[in-house]
Amino acid sequence: MNTKSVIQGYGKELKRGTGRLARSLTFGEAVSIGIGAMIGGGIFAVIGIIVGIAGIFAPVSLILCTLIALFTGYSYAYLSRKYPLCGASYTYVKEIFGELAGGLTGWISWFACVSACAMYAVAFGYYMSYFVRVPWEIWGALLIILLVIVNILGAKAMGRFESILVALKVGILLLFIGAGILLAWGRVKEAFAGLSVKGIMSSTTPILIAASIIFIAYEGFEAIATSSEEVKDPNVVSKAIFTSIIVVASIYLLVTIISIGVSGIGKFSESNAPLAFAARNFLGNIGEVLLWLGGIFATSSAYNACLYSGSRILYAMARDGLAPSTFASVNERTNVPYMSILVTALLSGIVFVAVGALASTSLLASLLFMFLFLIVNISATKSCIQSRNGKGKIMTGTAAVFIAFLFAIVFLQQTISNIALGMTAAVLLLSALLSYKFSAKLINDAEIPIKIGEEIYK
Repeated sequence: MNTKSVIQGYGKELKRGTGRLARSLTFGEAVSIGIGAMIGGGIFAVIGIIVGIAGIFAPVSLILCTLIALFTGYSYAYLSRKYPLCGASYTYVKEIFGELAGGLTGWISWFACVSACAMYAVAFGYYMSYFVRVPWEIWGALLIILLVIVNILGAKAMGRFESILVALKVGILLLFIGAGILLAWGRVKEAFAGLSVKGIMSSTTPILIAASIIFIAYEGFEAIATSSEEVKDPNVVSKAIFTSIIVVASIYLLVTIISIGVSGIGKFSESNAPLAFAARNFLGNIGEVLLWLGGIFATSSAYNACLYSGSRILYAMARDGLAPSTFASVNERTNVPYMSILVTALLSGIVFVAVGALASTSLLASLLFMFLFLIVNISATKSCIQSRNGKGKIMTGTAAVFIAFLFAIVFLQQTISNIALGMTAAVLLLSALLSYKFSAKLINDAEIPIKIGEEIYK
């Protein structure tokens, strides 16, 4: 490259045509981004599916997912301290395995965010149509437009808006939990009277299948890692990752336990809106309406977080020469990568219109994120081996093995549609082609050492 590339806060110059991100996000806003991405529409719908598969052992599936998420969160926290840049998983893999692998990871990560955005736009449309009977496509399109505006206004505006949405949906879920404990705890204890270690051991297969489905609900720590260049103190990123995982895991577990207790297994797992169904069972129509509202806030905040995350990943790749340089453009007034925001939202809108099916977009996002987490854990394991970090090697390696296992379970299931498999294959192939194209161009260009702190990156 003809010019030195620099990242804000690390003493580097900026490539011509790019700009710096602004450090404006607080610890609380970073946590909100993570919770916003994790508690998406999935918990309001997928929870019924996992209860249908694992029955009263669904909480065991959630506990297993939480353990894997904590180990994977450790990988992200470890790597975010070593490489505190907005590229997150893309940057980690690039620095450990090189430009080709990094570019592949970056494009997969970006397409995962795009497909997740499309999924949340579809779900938002369904939730809004419950209150106002207009086509769900209109509501989804309005959500995309609104959140593009919010994100272009700046990271601080996005963070504050996200904090409000997260507070609203978490507040509704806490109300559901509190009411369940106060009004229906006897029914809950009765429902789980048959829970035993022997029962868990005999139900290993459904527990693992349910875990493989719900694991995607913990993907929010990728979004937190992408905020590394915009948080006021980069050291809070690792704390925000663990805080969000613990908060979300606690909510998931309590919501699932109470839902099974007040609704039973059968009708709850068959409902298209299982949490709303559970709330109606002991809170009446008011409870049902509140949970539908919770779905609106959940899908809105999840789209917002994924749009933020995806745009930063694309910006980081463009800044490094592994994506078109146009996407590294930063608005001089708001300090956000506006071109990356626009193209991420635009492609999510295209997927939203072209696919439309919630199941297909959800499965596509799940497969891509699971593949992404596997790569990041392998990268962290290699880094720990090189640095002789014994504890880290065990934790990251364990997470990699478990995710690979869950990934295999997903593919062994007979419920994967040809559409989802086709889209996954297309994304992986396109990511490989784009990575090869841009990494080959970098090899042909003159490489200039780039200094970040005390380390030199070629």
